[in-house]
Amino acid sequence: MPSTLTVPRLGKGSPGGLIAEWYAPEGATVEPGDRVFRLESGFISIDIEAESKGIVRHVVPAGIPQFEGETVGYVLGQGERMPADLAASEADVAAGEEDDEDSIAVSFIGTATVGAFGEDLGVPPVPKVAGGEPVQLRPRRHLFEPEEGKPRLWEQVTDEKEPGDEPIPNSAVVPAPARPRPLVMRVAVPMTEAARIREQLAIEWKDEPLQVRDEATIVRAVGHALQERIPLKPYGESVGLSLLTTDGPEWYNVDRPGKGPFKGVVRSLSNVVDEDPARPVTVVSYRAFGIDSAEPRLADGAAMVLGMAQPVITTAATLTLVYDPEQVDDHLAAAFLGRVRELLVQPYALLAE
Repeated sequence: MPSTLTVPRLGKGSPGGLIAEWYAPEGATVEPGDRVFRLESGFISIDIEAESKGIVRHVVPAGIPQFEGETVGYVLGQGERMPADLAASEADVAAGEEDDEDSIAVSFIGTATVGAFGEDLGVPPVPKVAGGEPVQLRPRRHLFEPEEGKPRLWEQVTDEKEPGDEPIPNSAVVPAPARPRPLVMRVAVPMTEAARIREQLAIEWKDEPLQVRDEATIVRAVGHALQERIPLKPYGESVGLSLLTTDGPEWYNVDRPGKGPFKGVVRSLSNVVDEDPARPVTVVSYRAFGIDSAEPRLADGAAMVLGMAQPVITTAATLTLVYDPEQVDDHLAAAFLGRVRELLVQPYALLAE
């Protein structure tokens, strides 16, 4: 039987994810453990690996949201074929094309049927000449319109025109425009002094129900660095924190973390907000899972997101900065990340108002 590629559970409250990128193209041969595609949900981005050796067949193209458990592709072993439902679909489409004098023999490399809100999108399969590259087909004879109030992710065109209609472009599917790929920088930070500050403040604030976590120190350092870099200063008005725990993500919001007493930052991180604050700059903590390094997902419209990972066997942390090159240039991103590292290595300046 073919090995099925499905959408795994990404955590409590996550209904699924977005097929962000296929690492293995259609028809590629993969070995067990090879990365096949990347799945994104909220601030989480994970790579799905092949469980067996075989040929990759896509069922869902990149850029389509899928619910947990949905089949997005297969890994076919030697002599294996696609499941019977897709094989029947190929036969039906091939029979329907026989009435065209200039029709061309095609096979179909997959369909996508479920959108972000569970609706049937009616997405046509991607045509492919037997043994060749994907080609454009004659436009089909039906126009799929989305239901009222629901977003349109894909559109199928028609060649039937009413009198006075404008010509319709000859394309099978129109995908959403691609976003520029975010860039990434990464540094290792010794957190020894930050741990000493945490212990010192725990003694000083023993009569108050305040917990000083490494995330509070990092958010404070991010606020200071944003205030010091003039082009980044507008992003320092509010910084979000996404704390990933074994029970699911928790979201916090800190107003002007680089200003005022450090205790104000600690207090802000004791109040969970109802949903992701979606700020221009967000810190994502993977520390609860003891992960060595993690690359968080940059949300739409955000300028930067800083991931914090920390193995359980060391006090050092790995900070991964993902940024939008259209909003933050490389020099500014490097200066910002370097300054955050300096403040965490010698964090006593963070206690000053």
